[in-house]
Amino acid sequence: MSTIYEALGIPRVINAYEVVSMYGGSVMRPGVAEAMAAAAEGFYHIPTLNKAVGRRLAELTNNEAALVTCGTAASLALAAAAVSSPERDEILVFRGQRNPYDQALTLCGSRIVELGYPTHKAERSILEEAIGPRTAALVYFAGGVFERYALSIEECAGIAHSRGVPLVVDGAAQVPPKENLWKYTARGADLALFSGGKGIRGPQNSGLIVGKPGLVDTIARISAPHQAFGRPMKVSKEVIIGLLRAVELLLEEDYDRFYRSMEEGLGRLLAESGSEIFESLRIVPTGRHGQPYPRAVFTLRSRKPGARERFMDALLNGGSPPVLVGPLDECDRSFYVNPFGFQSRDEYAQVAERIRQESRRWNDDER
Repeated sequence: MSTIYEALGIPRVINAYEVVSMYGGSVMRPGVAEAMAAAAEGFYHIPTLNKAVGRRLAELTNNEAALVTCGTAASLALAAAAVSSPERDEILVFRGQRNPYDQALTLCGSRIVELGYPTHKAERSILEEAIGPRTAALVYFAGGVFERYALSIEECAGIAHSRGVPLVVDGAAQVPPKENLWKYTARGADLALFSGGKGIRGPQNSGLIVGKPGLVDTIARISAPHQAFGRPMKVSKEVIIGLLRAVELLLEEDYDRFYRSMEEGLGRLLAESGSEIFESLRIVPTGRHGQPYPRAVFTLRSRKPGARERFMDALLNGGSPPVLVGPLDECDRSFYVNPFGFQSRDEYAQVAERIRQESRRWNDDER
C-alpha cells in the first residue's frame, strides 16, 4: 500500500506522537477495511441502517442508545443543535477546558459561556450560578489537564440535572480504556462522544455518540441523510459498518497484553538510543490525558531556547524514515515517544536509530 503514497511523492511517517487527524488518525484494526469493503456492495436504507447499528453499538457499550457520526467535532455540533433552541442558546464550558474543537458548538448558532478558572479549581457555586434560563447544556471535555480545574463529572451531572440541563461529555481521545465507552454515561452524562479514528481504531472520519435515547433520536433526525442541520456531516454505509466492526474488535482485545508489549518495546528503545546529549531517559505509564499507554521521555541537557523543537524537527525532516514525536507538556526540554500507533516491532528499532542519528549530528553549540 505504501507504493500508492510513494507514487504521489508522500513519505511514510513513523507516528511516535499521538493519533492525530493531521497525520491520518490511527491505522484501522485488521478486519475493519474488509468489513467496509463488504458494506460497499449494494444499496441500503441509511436511516434503517443507523437504527440497527445504533442498537448493536448500544448493546456492546452498555448504553441505552448510540449513533455513528463523521467524527467528534461533528458530534459536538450535532449535540449542540439537538439541545439548543431560540430560547436556550447558551452552552456552558469550563474555562480551563476551552480548546480549538469547541468552536463546533457554535455552528448551530449557540454561543459558549465560560465558567470557572483557568488556573485553579472551580467551586460548585460557580456552576450553580452559571446555569440560567438560556442554558442549553453543559459540555465537559474529559481527560488529563482538561479535568484539572473543573468539577467532577458526577458533580456536574448532579447540578445540571437538578436544573433540567443535560450534560455532554467529550471523550474523543479517552479510549483506551474501552470501559470509558460506558463509564461516562454511568457517571451521569446524558451524551458521551468518542472519536472512531483514534483509540477505537475505526475509520478515521468516524465518531460515536452514546447516551439517552431521546437525545440520540433527536440527533439522528437532524443528521444526514435527512435534509436538516447535519446534512453536510454525512456518514457513509461503509463508515457505519466499519466503526461497528472496530468497536467489536476493541471489546475483544487483550489490552493488558498490548500494554506490556509497548512497555517492553520502549525499554529496548531507550537502551538502544541513549546519548550524552540527554540529561535523562525514562518511561511514564500514561498518555497526555491520562490514557493507559506508556511513553518514553527524553530530556535534553541543552537549555538553549528552542532546542527541543529543533531536535524534534530534525527527527521529522532531517532523515529517513521521518519520525513524529511529541513535546512533553510538563518540561520544555523534553519530548516523548508514544508507541500506540507503531505498525510493527521494527519501528521501535527504527525510532531508536533515528534518535541516535540526530544525536550524533547535534551541533556542539546546542550542548
